[in-house]
Amino acid sequence: MSQVKTGARVALLINGTKIAFASNCSFTLNHVHQPIYILDQLNVVEHAETSYSIEFSASTFRVAYQSAVSLGLQPKIQNILTQGELIAELQDGIDGTTLFFVDGVKMVGRSGSLDSQGVFTETWNFVGRVMTDEEGP
Repeated sequence: MSQVKTGARVALLINGTKIAFASNCSFTLNHVHQPIYILDQLNVVEHAETSYSIEFSASTFRVAYQSAVSLGLQPKIQNILTQGELIAELQDGIDGTTLFFVDGVKMVGRSGSLDSQGVFTETWNFVGRVMTDEEGP
């Protein structure tokens, strides 16, 4: 069995439930470092860690009656200020390994595309508070 993870065996889960037909998932994990300069010296003396951020997106095939709102991913406009947090995972469907786990997830936007000879797709954009992989925290 191949050790390489492929889209054919990895599922997107939100709050422990397989969600949508995802055609693509991507993520960005940033550790922000602020350069520290001092008087009478041109070079950086250190880079101070100042923040950590997670963003990820999932491109999905749009299925009737399964919008991001009806799936509970995106709040209705009147609920944006009180929306709850979600948990997102990319999980290997064969061995059960969680490759990507994000806690404190909120949907921050979505966009869609449809052309005359194609399928309707949406891209869902999220932020999260903490990300881990199969190595753990």
